[in-house]
Amino acid sequence: MTARVLLIIASVLTALHTVGHSFGATHPSRDTAARLVQAAMQAGSFSVGGAERTYWEMYEGYGIFGIVTGAYMTAVLLLLAARPSRGLALVTGLAQLGIAAVSWHYFFWAPAALNAVSAACVLAAAVRA
Repeated sequence: MTARVLLIIASVLTALHTVGHSFGATHPSRDTAARLVQAAMQAGSFSVGGAERTYWEMYEGYGIFGIVTGAYMTAVLLLLAARPSRGLALVTGLAQLGIAAVSWHYFFWAPAALNAVSAACVLAAAVRA
């Protein structure tokens, strides 16, 4: 496979991860235990950098960061497919490996697998670029 094809595959996988993350962020769990945790996270606020925040607000903010970062990564991969750059592909592939490791450790197999396969495609493209 060419570097271009590998990068397009990686962008599609990254887009799927982003869409999945968006769906999870906009469709909260109806599980009783999850709702109890959510209520506890919303119960108290604390000062952070001069602003009053709850743990729930921080949690939601990081979730949105994940969506924005995924959309950005998808766009970068599509731009790389149009004009492959070995250095940028290498850095992007390593970043996706890091995201895969964090996803495996802190979340579950699906985001880890999507990012790991995407990283493999990007790193293979870096070799071919």
